[in-house]
Amino acid sequence: MSNLPLTDLPHDWKLERLDRLFRVIKEPARVDDAPISAFIDGVVTLRSNRPDAIIKSSGQEIGYKHLEKGDLVLSGMNAHLGGLGISDSSGKCTPVYTVLRKQSDLEERFISYYLWHAAQSGYIKSLVNAVRYNSADFGPETVKRFMVPVPPLKEQTEIADYLDLRTSSLKLALEKTEVQIQKLLELKYSILHKAIWAPRDQNQSVPVRRLVTCLDGMRVPLNSEERYLIPGNIPYWGAGSIVDYISEYIFDEPLVLLGEDGAPFFDKGKEVAFYVDSKIWPNNHIHVLRANVRVDSRYLVHALNATDYSAYITGSTRDKLTQEELLRISIPLPELDEQLKTVDILDAKLPRIAKQVDLLRAQMEMLIEYKKAVVSESVTSGVKSYRKNGAK
Repeated sequence: MSNLPLTDLPHDWKLERLDRLFRVIKEPARVDDAPISAFIDGVVTLRSNRPDAIIKSSGQEIGYKHLEKGDLVLSGMNAHLGGLGISDSSGKCTPVYTVLRKQSDLEERFISYYLWHAAQSGYIKSLVNAVRYNSADFGPETVKRFMVPVPPLKEQTEIADYLDLRTSSLKLALEKTEVQIQKLLELKYSILHKAIWAPRDQNQSVPVRRLVTCLDGMRVPLNSEERYLIPGNIPYWGAGSIVDYISEYIFDEPLVLLGEDGAPFFDKGKEVAFYVDSKIWPNNHIHVLRANVRVDSRYLVHALNATDYSAYITGSTRDKLTQEELLRISIPLPELDEQLKTVDILDAKLPRIAKQVDLLRAQMEMLIEYKKAVVSESVTSGVKSYRKNGAK
C-alpha cells in the first residue's frame, strides 16, 4: 500500500478525483474567527483545544482562510504525516491549508478516513514536492488531482459510522495521555525553575557568552534524498528527522548541545539542552557549546532547560534561536560547589519524570498504530472487513 492508494478495489467501488467531489474554498478569514490546525492524528480542531501541541508555523500572518465546521481540511505542511481531517469547528486556517467543501452526494467522513490512511501508508508523501524537517509542500493542485475511492453511499456511511465508533475511544485515550504528558512537563519545568532561579538573586546572573565557547565546524551540504554514513556508529544529532546539512567534524569531549529550530524545542518543559560526554556528529541546526571553568556543563544544561526563550526566538518563516541570541541569554551562576549540589538534586528527580513521559509517549504510539490498522482495513476492503470483526 506504500506505492498506490488502492491496489484492488471492491467491484462496486469507483475512483474519483477530489476536485470532482469537493470544491476548494478560499473565503477570507472573519474578524471573530479562532485559529484551527490539523493534527497528525487526523483531528482538525481549534488550537485552543490542543494548547500543549507543537504548531508548525507557515511564517505568514496574512491570507488566513475561513472554514466551516464539517469542511475537509488538509495541511500543506504535514498532510503526509496525517495532518488532515474534517474540522469539528468553524474558524480560520493559515494559507498553507487547503479547505474543501463537498459538492456531490457523498459521506465526507469516509473520504477523510481514506486520506488519513493514504498519509499513514506513505502514499501522500510520494506525491509531495519536497519534504524538509518533517514539513512538506502538498499544494492545492496536487490535492485536487488526488484520486480517492468512492463506495456506494450507504457503504460510505456504514464504514464512517463504524470508524467513528472505533476511533472515538482512541481519541479520548490520546487526549487523556496528552494531558498527562503536559502535566508532567509542567512539573518538570517547575522543578527546574525552582532549583535554578528561586534561590538566587538576579545579580548572580551571567550571560552565556561569558561561560562557553561555541564550536562550529565546516558544513557539508547534502541532498535530502542522500543517505550519510557516520563512521564508527557515532550517534548523529539532528534538529529534525530529515536534514540537509551535517558537520564534517566529530566532537569527543563533554559538551552541551542546544537546538536552534524553535517550533519543536522551546516549549516550557521540553528539553532544549543536552549533556553529552561521548563522540557525537551534530548537524548545523545544533549549537555545540564547550563550558569554561566557571560553569559545570551539567549545571549549564539544567539552567538552559529552565530558561524562557520567548524573548530570544527570531525568524520570519521559522522560529529559531540564533547563536547571537543564545549568547545574550543570562543564567544564574552560583559558586561551583553549589552548582554541583543543584545538579545532584535535579539528577535525582528529573529522570523519574522523563521515564513516565517516555512510557506515555510509547502508549500514544501504540494507540495510533492501532488506529492505523483499523482505518486501513476498513477503507480499503469495505463492509466485509469490519463486519467480520463483529460490526452489525
